[in-house]
Amino acid sequence: MAGQGISIVPAAITNFANSTLTGGTWQVLNGATLRLILPQAIATNAATIVVDGASSSFFRDNGSTGALSGLTANAAGGSLTIANGYNFTSAGDFTNAGGITVGAGSTFGLGGRFDQTGGSVDLQGGVLGDTRPPSGNALHFDGNDFIETADSPTLHSSGDLTVERLVQGGWFSADLAEHILQG
Repeated sequence: MAGQGISIVPAAITNFANSTLTGGTWQVLNGATLRLILPQAIATNAATIVVDGASSSFFRDNGSTGALSGLTANAAGGSLTIANGYNFTSAGDFTNAGGITVGAGSTFGLGGRFDQTGGSVDLQGGVLGDTRPPSGNALHFDGNDFIETADSPTLHSSGDLTVERLVQGGWFSADLAEHILQG
């Protein structure tokens, strides 16, 4: 939906159960408002959700309760895209097994730990975390994970940092306080 609101009644949402949205494509673009009348917020996304634009709104009721306010998981096959100034912060720890895209001007904030158990995270000018995980939490990648960054990335650590394998394919700067990486 672009630039206008839509309200969908509960009978029309047959792919929502146990806080999980499965199937379908749900888009809110250019300041539009999408209202899904749901009994609770979406906790697990197994559908395609796109929220694009700082003034776009995705609600789960007739009021102002965010449909994504309880989101803690993006399932395999699920796709979540935020872009052009729409910001999202997870309700707590977040697990991603699907696809997440964070477009320019948007931040995917972390309310807890981020676990990448499959799928991908595509930062297209956006930010994952508030430039660093919240105090006491960490990014956790499980398995054979690959992180690609723009040219000249800088890694900052205010505490312990464990790097099992670092492959340098270009310029890389690591600020590890008293620790020095040697190749």
